[in-house]
Amino acid sequence: MWQLIFSKLSILADAPDMNGVIDAVTIWVNAALGVLVVLEVVFATVKAIWIWWSVIRNSDEPDTRAIYLSSLKWPIIAIIGTLVVIGLSNVVIQIVKQSGLNIST
Repeated sequence: MWQLIFSKLSILADAPDMNGVIDAVTIWVNAALGVLVVLEVVFATVKAIWIWWSVIRNSDEPDTRAIYLSSLKWPIIAIIGTLVVIGLSNVVIQIVKQSGLNIST
């Protein structure tokens, strides 16, 4: 059964082994993660500006200002989390490439 699945993937990749599939997956994963990073950076920037504006607007109320300042860390955590996901996905792809899945039919 696995041989059939791998042979179909090899045909789809137009290559006698899994290297073509791995290269295609690498391209698509990097493209998807690139779009994710751009969207997240835009969202995090807008959210950070919104929170900072709330801090400025509530400058006379220390409790409210402290709540908004503590929520300012979440956009930064989101960007760091995305960078970790990108790093891990590239590590997994490199591990699969190095494992030598040369399955020919």
